[in-house]
Amino acid sequence: MGPRRHGHVVAAIRRAALRPAPRILHDETELRTLWSAPDTRAQRGAKAKVEINTEFNSKQRVFLEFVLSHYVTDGVDELATEKLTPLLRLK
Repeated sequence: MGPRRHGHVVAAIRRAALRPAPRILHDETELRTLWSAPDTRAQRGAKAKVEINTEFNSKQRVFLEFVLSHYVTDGVDELATEKLTPLLRLK
């Protein structure tokens, strides 16, 4: 049997070899975090705002905070290019 007949087996072995090993959770806090409810948009927005304030200049911050506020109130679907472009023109 040539390599062509077993190509799918070889591919599966390669994928398995490249897959990261399962992690062992050593910390109860980490486990609780994995099982806890995901953050709300407001919580994710607050975390993003901290990064925005430390990593961008004032002009960039104004723009990013504007976009972020729309994300928090309307969700990610409202940030699609076709919906965001008119908002940016208004801004």
